[in-house]
Parts: sequence; C-alpha cells; structure tokens
Amino acid sequence: KEYHLIGKSLGTTALLELLKDEEIEKMTKKVVWLTPGAMHKEIYEYIEKVKIKSLVVCGTADPYTTDEEVEKKMKIENADHGLEISDVKESIYILKDYIEKLEVFIRL
Repeated sequence: KEYHLIGKSLGTTALLELLKDEEIEKMTKKVVWLTPGAMHKEIYEYIEKVKIKSLVVCGTADPYTTDEEVEKKMKIENADHGLEISDVKESIYILKDYIEKLEVFIRL
C-alpha cells in the first residue's frame, strides 16, 4: 500500500498529525501541502526532516507564510491564503497553472 496525501489550510495541520503515525508515514510517498495554516512553522520543519516528497503551494500575500518559506516552495505571486488574487480571470489562470504542476508532481 502506498499513500499520496493532500491537505489545504487547516487540512495541512491534520496531515501533520496523521503523519505522526509511523505506519502511515512509512506508506506515504508524496504529500501536497496547499497553503499551510496556523501550524506552518511545524509543517515546514517536518518537511525538512523527512524523506517524503512534498510539494508546498502558497501565495506571496498569504499572512500565514513568511517570505523565507515562500522562497523555498511553489509560490504564487500576490495570491492570498485562498490562492486567489483580486482579478478573477487571473485567479483562474493561476488555478490552472498549479493544477498542472500538481499533476506532474503526482505522476513523478
């Protein structure tokens, strides 16, 4: 058995708690962390210490993400915590772009 996990915002905190289970961690091959929320520091520390392939997607205007964290991950310029910007059309293009990158990450 092999797991690929994905969480968004508060769901990233749930993923972090789930991955504390050694059996689940052993079976997990990839994790996608979309806009880590309030526990973002703990999540980034976890990502750095484990061998699970991780993709973090965050916006540069997300109040939960520091500039340093954004530099290390897939960043979306001017996007907020919902990965949206004020221009609806541009937000749709952004969504398309990160979904394409997500598909590549999962297939590798």
